[in-house]
Amino acid sequence: MNTYICGITGNRNITDYNDEDKALLNQKIDFILSMLIENLNTKSFLCGMAIGADLMIAKRIIKYRKEHNEDIKIYSVIPCENQDLKWKDEQKREYREVLKECEPSGYKYGPYTKGCMQRRNRYIVDNSDYVFAILNPKIKRGGTVQTVNYAIKKNKGIFFIDPETLEIRAKSSKKEQTAAYILYKRQIDA
Repeated sequence: MNTYICGITGNRNITDYNDEDKALLNQKIDFILSMLIENLNTKSFLCGMAIGADLMIAKRIIKYRKEHNEDIKIYSVIPCENQDLKWKDEQKREYREVLKECEPSGYKYGPYTKGCMQRRNRYIVDNSDYVFAILNPKIKRGGTVQTVNYAIKKNKGIFFIDPETLEIRAKSSKKEQTAAYILYKRQIDA
């Protein structure tokens, strides 16, 4: 049976939730992860290691892997050296904790340059079968929007969580409904 790869992307500023809303968001993330892993045989995830959604989803994958004793890999796709240089201490700690649980992706990075984040994002999409995004649809610019638009252009099956409403959506390729979209619709409509 074929195994698949899912890229992770998302908005940075999604961490200011009360405990109840954070628990609901984690449930939504877990729902999509279980669908990807259990139903779509996704065994690898590409993570850009950014503050916010990237690290939040990566931590849920790590939790799933430990709880289910699954051979699931997370590959860190680091955009540049010292990615966390200007981050707060707590963000650096979280980054390093997640990084310890990741495999190197093989993505070649160097010092920060203009466009290094966009190159990283394209790499993630180009090397994924699916994309999982936490994306506020009201935001019309930025790295996550560019990444999702690129994934749409590349006809990837995409799962979304709106961080404000916690609504889950899926988008299939324009050519055909992907297995991911069909499965998503069956589970949501059931």
